[in-house]
Amino acid sequence: MTKAAVASWADDIRDNGRPETYKWHIVEIAPDAAGYDRARDCGNDDCIVEKIRAFARMAGDTLEDWANDSFKLASDFVAAHGLLAAVREPRSVLNNEIRPIVIERLKMAGVRLAWLLNEAFK
Repeated sequence: MTKAAVASWADDIRDNGRPETYKWHIVEIAPDAAGYDRARDCGNDDCIVEKIRAFARMAGDTLEDWANDSFKLASDFVAAHGLLAAVREPRSVLNNEIRPIVIERLKMAGVRLAWLLNEAFK
């Protein structure tokens, strides 16, 4: 699988048959919030921040067949376009404009994942 295919895989499955993964690409933090609050912003751990943590843990355990999906999902979410997940602007058209999520939140799950990505794409 090419780097480009890995990087876009999560978007492809979201758009083609797995709509339940839509919320895994975003976290909706209110514009007036002081920061990310797991209970408020990520019900049922169904957002990008918690999915990065979960998939990085699974990918870190092993890259055998059962972990491949989690590796590809985490790769997409940590990719540059995956960082555009976050705050809905109240004045936006159709309420869909976004601001980038605070990158430090992604670093919490990213160290092990970054190593795995570097190893995979050597």
